[in-house]
Order: sequence, then structure tokens, then C-alpha cells
Amino acid sequence: MTLLSAPAGFGKTTLVRQWLAACDAVGQLPPLAWVALDEGDNDLLRFWRYMIAACQGLQTHLGRAALAHLFAALQPPFDPPDFETVLTLLLNDLAYLPGTCLLILDDYHVINEPRIHETMAVFLEHLPDSLHVLLLSRSTPTLPLARLRARGELSEIQAADLRFTVAETDDFLQQTLALSLTQESLAQLDSHLEGWAVGLRLLALTLRGHKSQQDVEHHLANFAGSHRLILDYFTSEVLSTQSESLQDFLLRTSVLHQFSGALCDFLTGHQDSAQQLAEIERAGLFLEALDGAGEWFRFHSLFAEALRTEAHRRLGEDTLRALSAQASIWFEAQGRFSEAIEATLQAQGMQRAIILIGQLIGERPLHELQDVHTLLLWLQQIPEALLKDYPILCQHYAAALIFSGKVVPADFAQLDKLLQMAEQGWRAMGNAAKLGETQTFRAMIASRLGARQRALSLAREALTCLPAEEKEWRYISLGIVGMETIQEGQLNEAHEALQDLRARWEVIGNIGAMRGITLILGNIYFEQAALHKAEELFHQVLALAREAHDDHDTVHALQGLAAIAYERNELATAEQHAQEALDISKQIANTEWLVEATLFMARIEHARGQLETALQYCASNANTRN
Repeated sequence: MTLLSAPAGFGKTTLVRQWLAACDAVGQLPPLAWVALDEGDNDLLRFWRYMIAACQGLQTHLGRAALAHLFAALQPPFDPPDFETVLTLLLNDLAYLPGTCLLILDDYHVINEPRIHETMAVFLEHLPDSLHVLLLSRSTPTLPLARLRARGELSEIQAADLRFTVAETDDFLQQTLALSLTQESLAQLDSHLEGWAVGLRLLALTLRGHKSQQDVEHHLANFAGSHRLILDYFTSEVLSTQSESLQDFLLRTSVLHQFSGALCDFLTGHQDSAQQLAEIERAGLFLEALDGAGEWFRFHSLFAEALRTEAHRRLGEDTLRALSAQASIWFEAQGRFSEAIEATLQAQGMQRAIILIGQLIGERPLHELQDVHTLLLWLQQIPEALLKDYPILCQHYAAALIFSGKVVPADFAQLDKLLQMAEQGWRAMGNAAKLGETQTFRAMIASRLGARQRALSLAREALTCLPAEEKEWRYISLGIVGMETIQEGQLNEAHEALQDLRARWEVIGNIGAMRGITLILGNIYFEQAALHKAEELFHQVLALAREAHDDHDTVHALQGLAAIAYERNELATAEQHAQEALDISKQIANTEWLVEATLFMARIEHARGQLETALQYCASNANTRN
């Protein structure tokens, strides 16, 4: 891994692009994938979906099994994906890349989700020799850098390596302005800018209006301060040197995070925005193209921030909100609902934001919910007093919280409140089907919290509301009823209900849910000492799970087969199944499975009379737990 870490404006991306161009010029450009990150990528599922998609640019088939595992989490019963399995599948594919490929992650500093850092740490820990990661960040990322340094697996380029020297500053000014400063002025400039590339570029813009050497020297002698103050100073100087119309254009478009000529025309009432953008680009006013066609742009983040500060001062908050509201109307007309929602939230148009979010969600089922981090950011800005009148948003808000993977036990009270508001809304509307969905959702949460009686009551109530055509929701409720009857020891009743449910999942083609039910049925047969029937079901699950590369169901089927062989005193067969489960558990580093498999190996050795070997397994198990 190479870490390129420096504050904003030090030329990290420019350096990498120039290096790639130099490699390409001599025919040494490696196969590469580039991921440009933004704040919306703080969603674990979305982050890895983009990572895998980028890697598929190296080989189209790469990561298919990992993606399939991710998308399986969006199917009932909506269990969060096992990222250990996802990473294992991805890393196994990457290991077979030809030669050495390059994965570039730009702007990693925008990532603040701890679970993304955790999974990235695992990814880097097991990175194959076939892939080199180049990570660009404004700050030191929360990754196991010390361990990588100690193993000699980390190269680092930092701000000190990117700073302009006094000689380079002199060269830059001579090339840009045909200006040669005295050594004293250069030293003073270096003490203020500290080799900061963007600051030097802004300075060059402010110096264009100064003709004489004495004028330039005087200008340089009268500025000082931190990077933030320098940026404010230069931005005001740059703005003041532009025409009035261009200043107004820059300030009004500063409310946009990305823009095109057509959008700017709509916002400003002009017809020449494309020409204005071309003029801004030629002037070097920190405009960055977002596409190859040169249609969409954004301002450099620091320049945009300074423009917005100045726009607040000159235009006022009301004008900026009105501009954001106009942008929202334009985005909606273009069918760009995400951008329309962002703009209307910026304009504080909460009622309109609710309508737009509702249109984007539509009648989409909960299990098709994607980009949950973005949805959470939107809904968290809506006041509860408005939200409670929209049960569909309450329900999706709860789903987004669950699927985000960020919910801790303390958050379940908020979940319950959201679902209660949804339930009240559906009751008021007389919408029994949606009420049944909400009750099923609440039953799922109660089941996860171990509130078995409440889960059973909610699931049964849901079944009275859900119409026959709402198959998946009905099957989830039936599954909860079946699981609770198992917990109550009513195995015969549970067996009958789950057999029926298994057949229904199979009919609608949800093989993942069918495998899960089959595993439960196998365990029921085992508890009833119907070993032959249990063995048949475990073999069915094993075949299907291996075909789907599902480690969870594979390990549990192997554990079931090992337990059956153990009961029959077929210790060699039991060992074979348990050892395979142990190997998979080690491979994906799943501690829970590793403990279960290790203890089972100890039981087998104990049954053979090999007490010392059994104790060794127990000791290794204790180390695993620690």
C-alpha cells in the first residue's frame, strides 16, 4: 500500500495523474481502478459495492460472488451481509489477477464510518501481491498503519514531500507571471505559504494586476496569517479583479455542489452560462470537470467554501435559499431526484423534501432499499412533527436504520417509535397490507431482541392483516411464528409450519430463505432423533450453499452432518465434516464458528480417548476467544 497524505490543495491528485501519464508515455501504465470517494460513500454496503465495481474494471468477472452475497442481504429475511465472507470472496478473486494491478482510492478522508475502516483494515491485512492500493487522504486514515510499516508493506508520501521549495516557487512565478522575486521576498513568501500549492496559485492570480516589481514586493510584504485567512484574503482579491457580472455568477452558483451550463442558465436567468464556465476555466478559477464531455463541473472545495462565505455576506441567507429552491426545481424536471432533494433540504424546504423523497421511494419494497446512508441523512433532517404524517417515510426510516448496520440496543427505542408512527398512519388510512408490513417489521426487531412472546404476538397480528398476495411478508411472519414455537419446545407444530413455509419460499424462488428454513428443519429432525431425515436435509443445504458460495449455510450444514456422524459413532466422518467447517471458519476469520468447530473437534478426540489432543483443541479455543 502507498499512502499519499496531505492537507487540501497540496496537489495529491495532480501528482498521481501526472505519474500515471508518465507511466503511460513509456508503456508502463499498470491496469488500474480509480474510486473517487465522497461523503455519501459512508454507507458500508454502498462503499464495498463501488469498490467491487471498480475492481471489475480490471476483470469483468471479478467479485461476482461477493456482489451476490451483498445483494442477498436485500432479500428476506433482510439479515445484514457477512462482510467477512464478502471480503474473502473478493480477495480470493483478486489473488488471481495477472501481474500487479493498481487500486486508487481518492479522498479517503471523507470516510468516517468505523465499520468501513474495520473492513478496509481486514482487506489490507490480506491483500494479495497481485494488487497494490494507493490511498489519497487529507488526514491520516484510521487504518493499521503501524502494523503495515513494521512489516515493510507501506510507502508514505506526505505534505513535506509535496511542498514547493523556494526554488520551485521561484520557477512557478517566473513561468506563470514572468516575475522574478528577490531572495528576501521568496523567503518571506515561503514562510507564509509553506509550499502550499493552492495558496501559491491563488497568489499568482492576485498578482496579475500588479505591474511593477516594487508594487509586487509591497503586495507580498502586507499579507500574513493562517491558510484559512490566506484563502479568505486571496478569494476576495480574486473576486475583486473579476467583472461585476462574473462575480455575481460565481456567488450565485456557489450554492451548487455540481453544475452544468443549462442549470446555471436556469439559476441566473442568463443564456450564456456555458461561455461563462469556459471563461472561468480559462481564468484558472478552480473549476474542475466532472465528466469527459466537459458538461458538468464543480468548484475546488476550498474555493467553493470561500465563495459561499462571501455569498452569505453579499447576497444574504434568504437569497441563497431561494437559489437552492430554484436548483431543486431544475433537478426534479431532469429526473435527478437525489440532487433535487439535496437542494431543497439546503433551501430548508422540508415539506417539498418529504414529497420528493416519497416520489423517489415510490412503492419500492423495503428489501430493495439501497444507499441507506443517503436516505438516513435526508430523513434525519426532517422534523418529527412533519414526518409522523407520512407512514411510508417512517417505515423506510426504520428500515434504513436497520440496514445501515449502525443500530445498537439503545437505538431500538427510536426504531419502535418510528414504527409506531407508521402503524398509526396506516391504521388511520385503513391500509391493512401496509399495517401488516409494519407489524412484521416490529416482530423481526422483537425477535432479534429476544422478546419472544412479543415477536410471536406481533407476527400473528401481522398475518391477520397481510393479504394473500403479500407472500414475502407473510412468509417472514410465518417464519417468526415457527421459530417461536421451536423455542417453546413445540417441535411437531413448528415442523409442520416450517415445512409449509419452506415449500412456499421455494415456489417464489427465494433459495436463500429456503436454505435457512431447511437448516432449521434439519435441526428439528436431529432433536427428534430422526437422524436419517436430518442428514438428507443437511446434504441438500450443503449442495445449494456451496453452489451459492454461502459460507454461513455451508458451515452450519457441515456442523449438522458432523453431529449426526458423532451420534452414530462414525468418528472419522464426523472429523471430516468438522475439519472442513473449521477450515472455512479459519479462512474467513469468523470467531464464533471457529469456537464451535474447535470444540467439536475436541469432543471427537475425547470420544476416541485422545485426551491430550482434546485438551489441545480446548486450549486453542481459549486462545481464539481471547
